[in-house]
Amino acid sequence: MKTDNENTNKNIIEDSILEDEFDPRMDLVDHMAELRRRIIISIVAWAVGTFAGWFLTPSIITYIKSFPQLKDIELILIRPPEAFFARLKLAVVVGLLFAIPIVIYQVVLFIIPAYQQHKKWVMRFVPASIILFYLGVLFFMWVLVPITLEFFLIRMAEGIAKPQLSLGEYVNYLVSMTLLGGLVFQVPILLFFLTMAGVLTSRQLMSGWKYAVVITFIVAAFATPPDPFSQVVVAVPMLVLYGLCVWFSRLAGK
Repeated sequence: MKTDNENTNKNIIEDSILEDEFDPRMDLVDHMAELRRRIIISIVAWAVGTFAGWFLTPSIITYIKSFPQLKDIELILIRPPEAFFARLKLAVVVGLLFAIPIVIYQVVLFIIPAYQQHKKWVMRFVPASIILFYLGVLFFMWVLVPITLEFFLIRMAEGIAKPQLSLGEYVNYLVSMTLLGGLVFQVPILLFFLTMAGVLTSRQLMSGWKYAVVITFIVAAFATPPDPFSQVVVAVPMLVLYGLCVWFSRLAGK
């Protein structure tokens, strides 16, 4: 009996917190004001993270220079401000990585009025979205980046030219790969929301698994060097993500 009372009190507290965060009866003007509020909070969090990230950039540059694939490759500067802008881009991305829990939370709080019947489920998927984002960043940085560096800078350049790498171009590449990894690993969450909205169903996702396998390996073939090992290394996590999509959609009861 005590457990039932504790669960009831917990549900009441969760409902009161959610009701304080949003009002489903807002009109268009209120929604725009709410959007502005969420954007401002996200930007402030991002700016604070960027400020902190600036002081971490020397250590980050030392780390990204330590990839084994770069041991015989010299990083060069082509333009006078290149080092400054490279550090600035790194600081901005680090700031986003610091702020991503707040950013995701603000996005969910803004869209949650459209999911009134499933608002508790939606809020519970905030930690999942954050974890998947970081997993995507780590997977692309620790697995995919070394594979592509090995292929393009060593195998393809062997016997043709001595590779040199611009610091600015290298940072641009790492930034794009990092953000791409985080976004790709958000696909299960996106499909979960589409399922909650009635756009997709778990039955549709299950019936399309064969097409998903083919498309996944096609994407992996374009994203990696032309060898089976690299393609499998990239394709398997993507197929796991597809399995998560199906599981999330079933949790949604669709």
